[in-house]
Amino acid sequence: MSARGIPKIVIAGGGPAALEALLALRDWLEPNRARICLIAPNRTLGHRPLSSVVEFATHPEHELSLASIAAATDAKLVSDSVALVEPGRLLTRDGSWITYDQLLIAIGAFERRLPRGWIGWPAQGDPQALLGLIGDIADATSAIRISVYIPDSSGWPLAGYELALILAHAARAESAADVSVELLAEGSRPLAVLGERAEAVVEAELRAAGLELQAGTRVEEPPPAAPRGGEDWMSALTARVLGRTAAQRPAPTGVPVLVRGERARFDRFVALPANRGPALPGLGTDRHGYVAIDEHCRVLGVKSVWAAGDCTPLALKHSTLAVAQAECAAAGIAAAAGAEVEPHASEPVLTGILVSGAAARWSTENASRPAGLEPAAHCLWWPSGKVLGRRLARFFARRDRAARPLLLGHPHGTAIQVTFPPPATVDARPPSPAREDNAIEVERAHDAFQRRVFALQRVERAAERQLEEMEEELRRAHERSAEVLARLNAAGYLVKDDLPMG
Repeated sequence: MSARGIPKIVIAGGGPAALEALLALRDWLEPNRARICLIAPNRTLGHRPLSSVVEFATHPEHELSLASIAAATDAKLVSDSVALVEPGRLLTRDGSWITYDQLLIAIGAFERRLPRGWIGWPAQGDPQALLGLIGDIADATSAIRISVYIPDSSGWPLAGYELALILAHAARAESAADVSVELLAEGSRPLAVLGERAEAVVEAELRAAGLELQAGTRVEEPPPAAPRGGEDWMSALTARVLGRTAAQRPAPTGVPVLVRGERARFDRFVALPANRGPALPGLGTDRHGYVAIDEHCRVLGVKSVWAAGDCTPLALKHSTLAVAQAECAAAGIAAAAGAEVEPHASEPVLTGILVSGAAARWSTENASRPAGLEPAAHCLWWPSGKVLGRRLARFFARRDRAARPLLLGHPHGTAIQVTFPPPATVDARPPSPAREDNAIEVERAHDAFQRRVFALQRVERAAERQLEEMEEELRRAHERSAEVLARLNAAGYLVKDDLPMG
């Protein structure tokens, strides 16, 4: 309990789960009953109108500042991220210690680095990259080969199917050249989590578009080519670092990859993000780095800490599931802070419609490129805007007229409803309570070293700011000196002819 007797609740994260929990906590806890601190590295939360396609729409994104959300909920906003969690306190990347009575971790998943030359398709899509791909297809004068790759840990594999369908139909409608689109997936059944009916609907859409899923296809970056004769490894590395390799040798066309161990080459290789957990020091995680939680979203092995959203081992990464966990975690936190709220177990449910006949509509309605490239009616999942939590959606709707809090109509298709088991049952491995003494000492030494590194980084940033201020002051002094000399010169004081002869 804080010094003033008011519990301090800290929320780490700036995405839908963190903000839904913030709004829920403020509904249950007045400012005089709990202090709330929001720690987030981002300053805004981007969204598009709920009736539009988040991943594929090309109109400008709407943004809502986290400062406005914090002000509306009487929360303190800290622009930082969490580096280490300890009982009752946490360490930020900026080197500050922040205490807490209850803590919610909602920092999302991390994306693995893609090999060089691959086009990354981020979690929220990339409209400009899509426009570029469509333009490449329309401008093609010779055969080109495009691949869309779905890794096992993509989080939302359906986006890969939708992207491949859009590119395939664009190739058919807009290009006179031979454009081939291939859909590759690392897993044998990427959509198994949605059920057999969903798999059947999507397979029919692929057939209608002339696409075939190449499942069980592992794709890797090929090993670097050996240096040419007369070059040693150090020379080749030095040349690469200095950027001379591309200037000395013409770059090969296409993107080389290893498909099932065999070398292949694509003109465009688009990959969905391969996610991993944050592996936050101080918290128990599974083997992929996701925070291990129980059915009430409490973090295993620690007290007064909850987790929600993409940082937990959910089989799919979707804001609907994230905010359902956030609601559960917020109820537990509010109850611990003294609110009359009944904690409940989390059972996230994903509900939507798999649209039927999307391929046919694209072919008949879009013989040419649609203005603005708004393929809202041609994507597979509806509602395609990834509807936010009920509190956050209303908060957006009150501040952005383009957002629609209600979905007034729906397309024809197959209704999908999937209930996910508590994440604690999905390969969760809480930290062992009994450890060797030397392991504890090593961990303590590591944590101490990490704290020193953060402190040094903080001092370094402060020194950089001071140096910038000194350089700015010196620049102003030079400007003042130049101005004074110019005035004196204009008045004739510095003209040699006017100086007295010695």
